[in-house]
Amino acid sequence: MKLKDIEYVVNNKGDVLVTEMEEKAFIMNQTHRHIISAHLDDLSEEWPEALICLEKRYTQSKINRMYFEFLIVRMWIKLHLGQTDHLMDIDNNGNQNIEHCYCAQRGECEGCNLKEACYPVRSTNLRKAEINVLRLLSLGLDEQAVADSLCISVHTVSKHRQNMLTRYDYHKTSQLIEMWNRLKLK
Repeated sequence: MKLKDIEYVVNNKGDVLVTEMEEKAFIMNQTHRHIISAHLDDLSEEWPEALICLEKRYTQSKINRMYFEFLIVRMWIKLHLGQTDHLMDIDNNGNQNIEHCYCAQRGECEGCNLKEACYPVRSTNLRKAEINVLRLLSLGLDEQAVADSLCISVHTVSKHRQNMLTRYDYHKTSQLIEMWNRLKLK
């Protein structure tokens, strides 16, 4: 399940305040499974190294699965979604608007070891050949120019493009290019 239209704010006590679709704000806790599950799915898919890092951070709480998962998601939100800015943290399309990493430990991070969570690398699930094709498409080249540049056939370029469209459930190449730019891929 994708979350939509959500704003998070971290208060001075370290609580995560959640406002969903202009409803009254509430403090997130371990019983808010729809939020926690959606973020865990997203972390697993798009930020797997950050998820592993956060799982290691909270290993001692693993015996209580609900609390363990809550701690992971709460820290992710504190690190990347809990600042006040002009963008919804989770927009109408279900996309996260990741913010600059502000330390959630506030000076208590000696030995914290959250590098992969503080500076996460997004997984694209794209193969190297697809990345090469998408890079050139994002520069405005047509399929023939991409094929010539990569020394492959136009059919192969078209097949890579179609595979990416299918994988992300997109209908237009412009959506792939928008994803490329949003993720700041290179």
